Amino acid sequence: MRFAIGLDCAAQDKNFGLALGEVAGRVVVVRDVVHSVPQVLPFLLEWMSRFRPVLLAFDAPLGWPAPMGRHLGRHLAGEPIVEEPDHLFSRYTDRVVRARTGKRPLEVGADRIARAALRAVRLLGEVRAETSLSLPLAVSPGMPEEPSAIEVYPAATLLSRGLASSGYKGRGREKEQIRAHLLESLGEQLRADADPGLLIGSDHAFDAALCLLSGLDFLMGEVVSPEDRTRAETEGWIWFRP
Repeated sequence: MRFAIGLDCAAQDKNFGLALGEVAGRVVVVRDVVHSVPQVLPFLLEWMSRFRPVLLAFDAPLGWPAPMGRHLGRHLAGEPIVEEPDHLFSRYTDRVVRARTGKRPLEVGADRIARAALRAVRLLGEVRAETSLSLPLAVSPGMPEEPSAIEVYPAATLLSRGLASSGYKGRGREKEQIRAHLLESLGEQLRADADPGLLIGSDHAFDAALCLLSGLDFLMGEVVSPEDRTRAETEGWIWFRP
């Protein structure tokens, strides 16, 4: 059996969602779900000790735009920066996602998503320290040779299946009904062995389950790969189904 963990990341652990999934052929079965807990690391480590996941799928940027690092490292206040804003604040992968799906990911260089990204990379470092696993970022789609991590984007995962990528987040009966419909629509590839109510009742849990589905796409090799691999390895790459 092969397992994966989906992480809907946030600036604060209490807003995370975690989903444990078992990969069975072309289906991922959600075995457990956690959200709204004070600390996510203990749950993550407990799952990893029991199930040996091959893949951690993070819904958060795991890198920053390369031009931002080059320019800001030597910038002095008041001096101009000669760089296109789209390249300074967004990454190569963000622009590819937008071109292929019409959906624009939040810009890690300019938006509050930066705080979630910082927590995500710190959490990845904490897991490496606690488990002694190297947990590299996977660079090629397919089954990795060792436990690895990838960056995913649930909105693109929904769009690739002809489903709406907005309107399902939030609280209330209406939002839960939308998530229930989406879960039903994804039933051929995403199944809930855990209480489906846990996925439907929280958008954080639901997004974590979508991360598992994104991870399945990666493991099946059904994802868009970067043409500029060096840039992708520097800034991070969103693995999404075309």
